[in-house]
Amino acid sequence: MLRIDLHLHTNYSDGDLVDNIVKVARFKGLDGLAITDHYTLEGYRVLKKLDNKLLILPGVEIETKIAHILLIGIDTMPFKKVKSYVEVFEWAKDNNAVIILAHPMATYFSIKKNMKIIKRYKPDAIEVCNSLYPFFILAKRFSEKIAENLSLPMTGGSDAHRAIDVGNCYTLIDAEPNVEDVMESIRKGKIRAKGKPSGIIYRTKIGLYFLFSLIENNV
Repeated sequence: MLRIDLHLHTNYSDGDLVDNIVKVARFKGLDGLAITDHYTLEGYRVLKKLDNKLLILPGVEIETKIAHILLIGIDTMPFKKVKSYVEVFEWAKDNNAVIILAHPMATYFSIKKNMKIIKRYKPDAIEVCNSLYPFFILAKRFSEKIAENLSLPMTGGSDAHRAIDVGNCYTLIDAEPNVEDVMESIRKGKIRAKGKPSGIIYRTKIGLYFLFSLIENNV
């Protein structure tokens, strides 16, 4: 089983330096990383050249009007701003990208409101373990219920914006160490979400930011 962090950010969007990310990933015994910067593949390209021992998957995190989406296995940057969920879904299917619904608790109310659309346009998996969840155990369980309701595989990713958090959550994947096989195993559900939360102080800050966002948007 490959141990891969399927959700993290580099300094090419709002994360840490790629050198630091590689060091932590090696220290924690990861087999691979999916670089999912916001609206850019540059971090992936740089990190792939930097390290030839880790399996580096190309990815991106996209904000839609319903939820955040991780697209894994892409070779071009499709969008530069917020798009509709359906538009992102259809582009991903046309381009053979794996679609993962990221940290569903962060957009819980929107997901609940638009569940009919999500059921019609199902992602390939749901991220249930996210190390930045402020209330990790509770959020993990709610995320698992969403995945169970949709009968979809469950993934884990650190959502690391600091190198120290890389690998706190990860996905065990029954696959050969290449991008295509990993993508196929995610789709087939030959995976398990694992991991632990990041530091409480950092997660509390994230939680307060989320709370203020809800208030600001009158949710």
